[in-house]
Amino acid sequence: MTDTKAAAPVPAAALIPYRVEKAPTFKVIHSNFYRYRIGIGDCSIAFGTVTDGAPGTGNIVLEEITVSMSWNQTKLLARTLNKIISIIEAEGGEIVVPKTPQGSVDAETATVTRQVQNILKTNE
Repeated sequence: MTDTKAAAPVPAAALIPYRVEKAPTFKVIHSNFYRYRIGIGDCSIAFGTVTDGAPGTGNIVLEEITVSMSWNQTKLLARTLNKIISIIEAEGGEIVVPKTPQGSVDAETATVTRQVQNILKTNE
Protein backbone atom coordinates (compact mmCIF):
# COMPACT_ATOMS: atom_id res chain seq x y z
CA MET A 1 0.00 0.00 0.00
CA THR A 2 1.38 3.41 -0.95
CA ASP A 3 1.15 6.47 1.24
CA THR A 4 -1.02 9.10 -0.49
CA LYS A 5 -0.29 11.77 2.09
CA ALA A 6 1.25 14.82 0.39
CA ALA A 7 4.56 16.07 1.69
CA ALA A 8 4.62 19.52 3.22
CA PRO A 9 5.85 22.16 0.75
CA VAL A 10 9.46 23.20 1.18
CA PRO A 11 10.09 26.97 1.04
CA ALA A 12 12.06 27.99 -2.04
CA ALA A 13 14.73 29.59 0.15
CA ALA A 14 15.40 26.18 1.68
CA LEU A 15 15.86 24.58 -1.74
CA ILE A 16 18.26 26.99 -3.41
CA PRO A 17 20.49 29.25 -1.35
CA TYR A 18 20.57 32.82 -2.62
CA ARG A 19 21.39 36.34 -1.60
CA VAL A 20 19.73 39.56 -2.65
CA GLU A 21 21.76 42.37 -4.18
CA LYS A 22 20.46 45.60 -5.64
CA ALA A 23 21.31 46.38 -9.27
CA PRO A 24 22.99 49.73 -9.98
CA THR A 25 19.74 50.83 -11.66
CA PHE A 26 17.55 49.85 -8.68
CA LYS A 27 15.11 52.50 -7.50
CA VAL A 28 11.99 52.78 -5.40
CA ILE A 29 8.96 54.55 -6.86
CA HIS A 30 5.54 55.45 -5.51
CA SER A 31 2.74 54.35 -7.78
CA ASN A 32 -0.92 55.27 -7.73
CA PHE A 33 -1.55 53.91 -11.22
CA TYR A 34 -0.99 50.65 -13.06
CA ARG A 35 -1.98 49.17 -16.37
CA TYR A 36 -1.34 45.73 -17.69
CA ARG A 37 -0.62 43.93 -20.93
CA ILE A 38 -1.28 40.25 -21.21
CA GLY A 39 0.45 37.93 -23.60
CA ILE A 40 0.58 34.24 -24.38
CA GLY A 41 3.43 33.52 -21.98
CA ASP A 42 3.68 36.61 -19.84
CA CYS A 43 1.97 39.47 -18.07
CA SER A 44 3.41 42.99 -18.06
CA ILE A 45 2.38 45.59 -15.51
CA ALA A 46 3.33 49.24 -15.98
CA PHE A 47 3.48 51.36 -12.82
CA GLY A 48 3.31 55.13 -12.68
CA THR A 49 1.83 58.21 -11.09
CA VAL A 50 -1.27 60.19 -12.03
CA THR A 51 -0.64 63.94 -11.91
CA ASP A 52 -2.77 66.98 -12.71
CA GLY A 53 -2.47 68.29 -16.22
CA ALA A 54 -3.03 71.83 -17.40
CA PRO A 55 -6.60 73.07 -16.91
CA GLY A 56 -8.91 71.44 -19.41
CA THR A 57 -6.40 68.77 -20.47
CA GLY A 58 -7.14 66.13 -17.85
CA ASN A 59 -4.72 64.10 -15.79
CA ILE A 60 -1.31 62.94 -16.96
CA VAL A 61 -0.01 59.45 -16.21
CA LEU A 62 3.75 59.35 -15.85
CA GLU A 63 4.78 55.71 -16.34
CA GLU A 64 8.01 54.93 -14.54
CA ILE A 65 8.56 51.19 -14.90
CA THR A 66 7.09 48.07 -16.49
CA VAL A 67 7.57 44.64 -14.97
CA SER A 68 7.09 41.57 -17.19
CA MET A 69 6.67 38.15 -15.61
CA SER A 70 5.75 34.65 -16.68
CA TRP A 71 2.24 33.56 -15.79
CA ASN A 72 3.69 31.28 -13.10
CA GLN A 73 5.47 34.19 -11.42
CA THR A 74 2.39 36.40 -11.86
CA LYS A 75 0.26 33.81 -10.06
CA LEU A 76 2.80 33.48 -7.26
CA LEU A 77 2.88 37.28 -6.89
CA ALA A 78 -0.94 37.40 -6.78
CA ARG A 79 -0.93 34.71 -4.07
CA THR A 80 1.64 36.61 -2.02
CA LEU A 81 -0.19 39.94 -2.38
CA ASN A 82 -3.51 38.31 -1.42
CA LYS A 83 -1.89 36.85 1.70
CA ILE A 84 -0.37 40.21 2.66
CA ILE A 85 -3.75 41.95 2.17
CA SER A 86 -5.53 39.29 4.24
CA ILE A 87 -3.09 39.83 7.11
CA ILE A 88 -3.42 43.64 6.92
CA GLU A 89 -7.23 43.46 6.80
CA ALA A 90 -7.31 41.05 9.74
CA GLU A 91 -5.41 43.65 11.76
CA GLY A 92 -6.96 46.90 10.53
CA GLY A 93 -10.26 46.09 8.83
CA GLU A 94 -11.33 45.86 5.22
CA ILE A 95 -9.46 47.89 2.61
CA VAL A 96 -12.22 49.58 0.63
CA VAL A 97 -11.58 49.85 -3.10
CA PRO A 98 -13.36 52.85 -4.63
CA LYS A 99 -15.21 52.49 -7.89
CA THR A 100 -13.19 53.38 -10.95
CA PRO A 101 -14.28 56.14 -13.35
CA GLN A 102 -15.27 53.44 -15.86
CA GLY A 103 -17.58 51.74 -13.35
CA SER A 104 -16.62 49.04 -10.93
CA VAL A 105 -13.91 46.42 -10.70
CA ASP A 106 -16.32 44.23 -12.69
CA ALA A 107 -15.67 46.40 -15.76
CA GLU A 108 -11.94 45.67 -15.47
CA THR A 109 -12.63 41.96 -15.05
CA ALA A 110 -14.73 41.99 -18.24
CA THR A 111 -11.90 43.73 -20.11
CA VAL A 112 -9.34 41.15 -18.95
CA THR A 113 -11.71 38.32 -19.94
CA ARG A 114 -12.10 39.74 -23.47
CA GLN A 115 -8.33 40.15 -23.84
CA VAL A 116 -7.64 36.56 -22.78
CA GLN A 117 -10.34 35.26 -25.12
CA ASN A 118 -8.81 37.24 -28.01
CA ILE A 119 -5.36 35.77 -27.29
CA LEU A 120 -6.77 32.25 -27.19
CA LYS A 121 -8.64 32.77 -30.48
CA THR A 122 -5.47 34.06 -32.14
CA ASN A 123 -3.61 30.88 -31.19
CA GLU A 124 -6.20 28.34 -32.34
